[in-house]
Amino acid sequence: MTRVFALGGALLAASLPLSAQSWQTLSVERATLPKAELSVVVRQHAGKFSIKPSRDSVRYRATLRYDAQALEPIYRYDADSGALRLGTRERQGASGGRRSGNLDITLGAIGTLAIDVQASAAETQLDLTGLPITSLAVSSGASDTRVRFDRPNPVRMKSLTLSTGAASILVDRLGNANADEIVVRAGVGEIELDMAGTWLHDTELRAEVSLGVLTIRVPTDVGVRVETSRVLASFSHEGLSEQGGAYVSDNWESATHKLRIYAQTVVGFLSVERR
Repeated sequence: MTRVFALGGALLAASLPLSAQSWQTLSVERATLPKAELSVVVRQHAGKFSIKPSRDSVRYRATLRYDAQALEPIYRYDADSGALRLGTRERQGASGGRRSGNLDITLGAIGTLAIDVQASAAETQLDLTGLPITSLAVSSGASDTRVRFDRPNPVRMKSLTLSTGAASILVDRLGNANADEIVVRAGVGEIELDMAGTWLHDTELRAEVSLGVLTIRVPTDVGVRVETSRVLASFSHEGLSEQGGAYVSDNWESATHKLRIYAQTVVGFLSVERR
């Protein structure tokens, strides 16, 4: 069953000042879905945005508060494809209002999840702890993003992509993501990856850094090998030694789990730290 609640400004207009009368709230939820995998596509223009794991049996629940004078809500669930689309977009011809909104999404751990997030200028908090995610893409334009994996992903994640323009992305306990491949693209922003967590297999990380900063913190029990191509970029690699054109940790051969890093940097800064 799908439940949709729209609370419009018209109901509240008599008691609200003119500047607040265009704010509306959209609330949706669904307990059951026809497909096992839920594809979540979020396009949040501005404001604040969050994802967190559900504490009950709901497949998804979302609340969107937005200024209807400036923005249009995005909500659609396609039963055939299993795709859920949420977020906001600028209203055509809008000349006033605040181009921001607040979107809060709760996801259940039933079935599997493929998540694709683009936050143009929305402050983003993604708590993906314990969620069964098969793929994850996070793109941040001009706002800060924080991602957390406090417990292991119960399914293997095929790919994880992080992209930033002029913003920052911080990921905590990325070792719990259970990802086969991690792709990082940093324009002029900053990305910090904490690779702590429960490692279940080897991981490959591919990075492209233009003018940005990429910091990768790796647990000391994980073997590390870095191959880098640089133009005018800086590379900090304390605890790694150069061997055969690559930089490796002293436990590379003996480590149970290994991280292979392939990095292309132009004028940015790459730092690989052992912790």
